[in-house]
Amino acid sequence: MFEDEAVSLLAAPFCFTLVGKFVLRRPNLDIIRKFFYSLKLSGSFNVGLLDPRHIAIKMSNDLDYSRIFARRSYYIQGCQMRLLKWSPDFDVREESPIAPVWIAFPNLRLHFSILTYFLGWHLYLVDLFKRTKLLLL
Repeated sequence: MFEDEAVSLLAAPFCFTLVGKFVLRRPNLDIIRKFFYSLKLSGSFNVGLLDPRHIAIKMSNDLDYSRIFARRSYYIQGCQMRLLKWSPDFDVREESPIAPVWIAFPNLRLHFSILTYFLGWHLYLVDLFKRTKLLLL
């Protein structure tokens, strides 16, 4: 129906969007918004309803997106919310096959980290104190 270029252009504003799926029941949308405010995200966000079990969580930056998606699941007022990656092909009737993967490269030399730029991955360096830092290349 639409050309790939048009779909990509329309989907661009949603590149930092996740879908929250509630397994049994869903709290009120205002309670969900307050929960996300309590996470002290560095940028802005919007939460909206897709259907009775699914919400869209649109974030304004990659840091918040990665932090939230890495957790995979949250409990909001005793209701489990699983996180799914949104894509233009996302369908609430199907389970998303996309999941975050953490790979460790112990003693990776700094000059090899540029390879992740070409592969489109995010590289996180963990220091001795277990603080995660995003290496901007």
